[in-house]
Amino acid sequence: MGSIDGLKEQVEELKQRLNDPGPQKASKPDELKTRLASIKASLESKQGEITELLAEKQRFAAEIKRLAAENKRFAADQERLAAERQQLSAENDQLRKMLKDVLTALDGQLADASTNIISELRRGGYKGTIDIEGWHDPVYVDELEMTGQVHALKHLKSCRGNYVANPEGF
Repeated sequence: MGSIDGLKEQVEELKQRLNDPGPQKASKPDELKTRLASIKASLESKQGEITELLAEKQRFAAEIKRLAAENKRFAADQERLAAERQQLSAENDQLRKMLKDVLTALDGQLADASTNIISELRRGGYKGTIDIEGWHDPVYVDELEMTGQVHALKHLKSCRGNYVANPEGF
């Protein structure tokens, strides 16, 4: 903007010189007119650049406005997803508790059934061992496999009656 102000000052100075009845008017009018035309052309060029810069500024402002709106939508989506994630986490916790309750109930039913089976085998005169292999339980699968085997072992120990633990080191 400083160069435009300087050009404007030069134009005013040239206008004063042209209007001044002093000796310069008579000696250099063509030079002054040429210089004035050059300054006007330069000024018009600068005004064109300013117009382009203002248009670019408006484009940037529109882009900033668009990005701000997009950012707001993104923030709203993040809040919505956080709320959904929290709700899903609560539902997951609830389902895990329900599954645990169901497994506990099934474990109790399985214990009763196993006790009945072992009692019937003994009444029938069975004297052999009872081997229970893991990895086939339809309820205690995947990450619950070891939990199922521990439950089975505890159940078998309780069915055996007077359980005596192995001495340490064996």
